[in-house]
Amino acid sequence: MKKAAYAFGGLVVFLVAAALIVPGLIDWHSYKSEISAEAKKVTGRTLEIAGDLELGILPTPHVRASDIRFANAPGAAAPHMATLKELRAVYAKQGWPDAMHAYTDMHDWGDMLVEAGFAEPVMDMETLTLTYASAERLIADLRDYGGNAARQRFQGLRGKQWRAQLIDAIEADVPRTHDGQLQVTVEVIYGHAIKPELKVPMQGTTHVALTDMRAMLGQTPKKSA
Repeated sequence: MKKAAYAFGGLVVFLVAAALIVPGLIDWHSYKSEISAEAKKVTGRTLEIAGDLELGILPTPHVRASDIRFANAPGAAAPHMATLKELRAVYAKQGWPDAMHAYTDMHDWGDMLVEAGFAEPVMDMETLTLTYASAERLIADLRDYGGNAARQRFQGLRGKQWRAQLIDAIEADVPRTHDGQLQVTVEVIYGHAIKPELKVPMQGTTHVALTDMRAMLGQTPKKSA
């Protein structure tokens, strides 16, 4: 009985020692490509491990990696182009020029507010989904409210034949809701900023005393000895 206990204890010690020692003997760097491929499969984003990769057992099993680069999600680094993205896709599939011009990015609006003299800009964005019973209704809204200032747009007017092609393409390729309505996306940008009061009244000619200028800058005049 004692021999069995000793044998079992020895086996446990051996397994624990192996669990602590063996991970350190494995070249985990050779698995970087497999880990990157699995991350790409799960997230659709590229994972690069440029530093060390190792497996630890204590205090709890863990994997430690350094110098990791994880690519942005598709479109994350690109300007916001959500407005009528479905229509853009239709035009691209047909090989037509741009459906519309590029819209100003939300962050650029904030920068322009600052350049215009506003302070503390706060920007936000949301996307709305508009639904239409038919392609004709969608085109009517585009005619009433839309415009295309893209340089690569069609030059000149389109005819009835092209309009029929556009209707067919929209009906075929624009996504639909569960009840069969055509749906397109519109991006709405909100901005809020304050206009700070001028510390110096501005006129055609403005004179500011040196002491007033120092006060506005938070400086105190030096006392002469």
